[in-house]
Amino acid sequence: MLVAGYTTLTVNNVQWLVKDDAHPVVKEHVIAHLSSETFFNHCVSIKRGKHKSLWLFTPPAGQDDESFLIKQYENKQLLHRLKTLVVPSKALQELKAAHGIDQRGILTPLPVAVGERMTGKMVKESFVVLNKLKACQALNTYFLIGYPGGESPHNVLEKRKIIKALGEVARKAHQEGVLQSDFSLNNFLLTKDAQGEIMIYLSDFEKITLKDALSFDQKVTCLAKLNRIGREISLADRWRFLQSYTGDRMDHDHVASLARTVQERTVALLKQDYSRGRITSVYTDALYEKYEEENITGYFKKGYSVKDILGIIHKFDLLAKSLPSSEIQQREEITVGLTFEGTQQPLRAVRYIPHTQTISARTLWTTMCTLAIAGLPLDIPHALMDMRVKNNQEGFLFLPQRKNAVDLPTFLTASRDKKEIFLLLELLVMLMKKLHHFGVFSDRMTARNFTVLTTAGKKPSLYLNTIETFTMKNQVTENEKKRDIMLLSALMKKHCSTLTYDLTRRYFKTPYNH
Repeated sequence: MLVAGYTTLTVNNVQWLVKDDAHPVVKEHVIAHLSSETFFNHCVSIKRGKHKSLWLFTPPAGQDDESFLIKQYENKQLLHRLKTLVVPSKALQELKAAHGIDQRGILTPLPVAVGERMTGKMVKESFVVLNKLKACQALNTYFLIGYPGGESPHNVLEKRKIIKALGEVARKAHQEGVLQSDFSLNNFLLTKDAQGEIMIYLSDFEKITLKDALSFDQKVTCLAKLNRIGREISLADRWRFLQSYTGDRMDHDHVASLARTVQERTVALLKQDYSRGRITSVYTDALYEKYEEENITGYFKKGYSVKDILGIIHKFDLLAKSLPSSEIQQREEITVGLTFEGTQQPLRAVRYIPHTQTISARTLWTTMCTLAIAGLPLDIPHALMDMRVKNNQEGFLFLPQRKNAVDLPTFLTASRDKKEIFLLLELLVMLMKKLHHFGVFSDRMTARNFTVLTTAGKKPSLYLNTIETFTMKNQVTENEKKRDIMLLSALMKKHCSTLTYDLTRRYFKTPYNH
């Protein structure tokens, strides 16, 4: 296949297309190593999958500090190899998509080389070689890690510039007919030019289709996928994004209508993700590492030692002073301390052994991730570990413990100002309305499902403490909502008999735009 601006090259049965202006190190080192069957000995693994892997290749010292990202696609099955007789390989498809995006005036990292390892006339595996952008990070990493709370006003201004720039990139992509099926923050790369100006690249062209135009429905779906970020981006910043995306062509009412449509689609997408059992998200991509061995698999937050986590799991029975696993309870909890980024972190380690009508650790993790991405106030577990041994369905969650947190009954029974209690119950009504977009509580709901965070000088905030009694549903009926609210109202009265706040009336009489 001939591509303008690229030169063909064959090394060790690997057919290459090399960009004419590629750095000399590409031919001298990158292609030489990748064309070898043992190329992985010279690369650092970033992500490994069944058919797709991502590697980092750093040439020997003295090569202008150049580094390269290598995408490797493997056609392990004969059927997949046969397809390459009539369909271009993944690498060639990415090359075509990248140049199509670039020609439409959208910043994207262009491959400096693509290669195909052949077996006969079929493609056994293919490679995409990209320059690693310097001082670059994915936007999900920026928002989840690179922008912690309490930053200076200067950084707040920079954050808004980035959100505005993201809106402009999204608008340009949609105007030019670029359909990215994984339109999420981790597929936008943030860097700055020599003058310090913000530059945002659209990446991951593996899942891009180039069209003459996108329908309104396709645009909304893309925006909804981008909207799956949780509380890390405020409603005000989402509004700024939509204003930038629309190019200030719409008035307030039209932007508000678009925001509602996008949010409704976001909820629908999150329910689809949950029903498919999806356990990854922008959070796991930016904040967690995957662990996979023969007998156990899971995710743990970067900053912990997986050895420490596994150590707790292996001696859980001893720490819990419980019976052998065949006789223990379906749920058991202990408090542990693990080192996180050099600091001791208190955690609740919970073991789940699911039986009929009981919940598993993986299901709880998926539910919590779904609700967190939807913007509900709860903490994602710092680790999920699932046993993969026959006849052993144990799963473990490691849950953070917040400082200055008290359960709702304790807050209500303490000596509190009436205005403070009223404010908290208003938050409770709004939280229940949000939750009912996703499901309902069971009859085992307690007021301790909710936690109040108290900080000196600030208003109290409300968090979900546990969702073990919450059930995800595609549709929630009015009767189910009423049952939830009546049960919650009774629990409030039980812990605060002088409470005059009518939770039921407030819930059903007050409109709430999600």
